[in-house]
Amino acid sequence: MSTQGATVQAQEPGGRTKSSSPRQIPVVRVVTEDEDAQGALKPMDLSRVIKLLEETDKGGLEEKQLNKSVKKLMQYYQNGLPLRDLAQIFKILNLCARKIQHQPHFMESAYNILKLCSLPFLKKKVSDEITYAEDTANSIALLGDLMKVPSSELRIQICKCIVDFYHAEPPKKHITGYQQASSSFKIQMAEGAGLAKAMVQSLALLENQLVEKLWVLKALQHLSTSEVNCTLMMEAHAASGLCAHLNDPDPSGQLLFRSSEILWNLLEKSSKEEIIQQLSSLECLLALKEVFKNLFMRGFSHYDRQLRNDILVITTIIAQNPEAPMI
Repeated sequence: MSTQGATVQAQEPGGRTKSSSPRQIPVVRVVTEDEDAQGALKPMDLSRVIKLLEETDKGGLEEKQLNKSVKKLMQYYQNGLPLRDLAQIFKILNLCARKIQHQPHFMESAYNILKLCSLPFLKKKVSDEITYAEDTANSIALLGDLMKVPSSELRIQICKCIVDFYHAEPPKKHITGYQQASSSFKIQMAEGAGLAKAMVQSLALLENQLVEKLWVLKALQHLSTSEVNCTLMMEAHAASGLCAHLNDPDPSGQLLFRSSEILWNLLEKSSKEEIIQQLSSLECLLALKEVFKNLFMRGFSHYDRQLRNDILVITTIIAQNPEAPMI
């Protein structure tokens, strides 16, 4: 029996009939797993966030709208920062930080974005570390510049970020198509950015702010492990600046410990002659004498004796300079 031209009827459950005549079937994309769950990272419109921030100078930006944008930023980059996006992310950070003095509600946003800077830097291609080297160095240089913003929270977070450069951890979650930049990449970029010099200069802003000063010294202690950074610190007269404040009040003892550690690194990794010259002032020698006397009279632990010996050796090295006003 011929079926040409005939329409075949079929029974559906419940007795309804369904025609098998050809018809258009819409193509539906089947999503089996959320892209975030798969670790995919789609491009984010950072230009829109920058535009929103720039428009605050014209018509004002509602705090709610700002917080929403930054929250989205935090969520999006929670596993690391692609090198290709660093320049724009740090521009957003800079725009927020510069507004803090007159618009305090920008503090939370700047602080949260700074926390992202402690996360791994991510590269899509092996060549990204070369392609985005200048952008990365310029971005890291901004950290030193932002130490001028009169905010204790911001300054401490900047220091934490620098310390984290030396304790790199893998991303919490794998990002499809990306891999972590080499462990030394951030450190090399910090050297190229002149960050160590900026951090030394920031100490002048922290005369009576012990907590912030101790965090800066911790950051400088890490930075001073490289010859490049020690040379930069020497150019900023770090030795004389640190020595002059060795006796500043500090119940924790961190100031003396970290400062002496940095002085040792400067003597070993930069121009020894120049460091001796910087330490040969009467002010520095009086400070070293006072430290030694206090450790000799009140220091009873092995740590105190070691620190006392370090100060004695530094003083002996300074004595090599015939122009030093030894007392």
